[in-house]
Parts: sequence; structure tokens; C-alpha cells
Amino acid sequence: MFVLRLIAAFALFAAHGAQPINIDICKAFCASVNGGASYDTCSPWISFAKQSNKTCYNLCVNNCAQMDGSCMTDIRYKCCIATFPPKKQPYKLSGCNVLYDNLVF
Repeated sequence: MFVLRLIAAFALFAAHGAQPINIDICKAFCASVNGGASYDTCSPWISFAKQSNKTCYNLCVNNCAQMDGSCMTDIRYKCCIATFPPKKQPYKLSGCNVLYDNLVF
């Protein structure tokens, strides 16, 4: 009986694994703005969350959640959107670089 409990406890622990990042943390990070809390890796001139087109905001939140937040401190990402490889970076292909630098005229 003890062995069965031990196996059940291990299975429960293994299935549970590490806690994924709270989606609210990703949402707050992706809603940041220049000079905000996420200044190093996510500081667009106008918050992605305040744009009428939420594509960049949603891309940031989804990427953040999928990477368990590791992109929030990785300098290869801007707002959890990859800035690599050089010629095909999702950051530029998505157009988020234009919103990030407020290049919309």
C-alpha cells in the first residue's frame, strides 16, 4: 500500500511540474511603456496594450506565456518578440518594430 501511495505521489508531482508563469504577469509586462518597469526589454513609446490593433500585444503575451516568462529578461527579445535571425526576425516581420519606435505617421 505504501508503494502505491509513493507512486501516486510521484505521478502527481511529475504531472504538476514547475508552475507556469501567471498570465497576468505577462499582460503587465506586455503593457509596459518607455520608462516603465520593463525598460530593458520592453519599453515601446506607446504601450502595445493601448494600440487599437492588439496584434503586438497579443503576440507578446502569447510568447511570454509559452516561454514561461524567460523572454522578459532575454535581450534577444523586445516585448517577448524575437529580434533574430537577422533577416527574418518576427519583431520586424510583424511590424511591431514600427509601433515600438512610434514610427507610425
